[in-house]
Amino acid sequence: MDDAGLLHAASDPISTDSTHATPRRRSVRSDPFLLACAAMPVVGLAVFSSFVLRARLALGEWPRPYRPDPNDLGFTLHHELAGVFLFVGLVSPVALAACLLLRRRDGLRVRHRGSALAVFVGGYALLWVLAWADPGHFLEWYAD
Repeated sequence: MDDAGLLHAASDPISTDSTHATPRRRSVRSDPFLLACAAMPVVGLAVFSSFVLRARLALGEWPRPYRPDPNDLGFTLHHELAGVFLFVGLVSPVALAACLLLRRRDGLRVRHRGSALAVFVGGYALLWVLAWADPGHFLEWYAD
């Protein structure tokens, strides 16, 4: 293969080797965007749980619906971040699917795709179970 062919093969995500007729795909060791998308439900739960725990420490008791209003605690930034991360955790399947489709379109194989999907499925299932069951009525308290 001449120099021009080597340059083209190095810049092309799907290249063919002169000895192999099948295309080779580039492999990525880990994909930080994929891992971030997969971890969003877990991050949302962690930020919301830390907000509830912070309210517990400030009040001296677990917060209950309508007592006190979460906006009145003085944790404005933490309150807003909890809401944003819970929302992002709930809509993260869209981002994860888009990330996987873009990686596939670009011809990239992601080695940690299975573990990222396991973290995502576990975190997303836990997020929905806790939202449905709402032990302690913390989501009700947050939403009031």
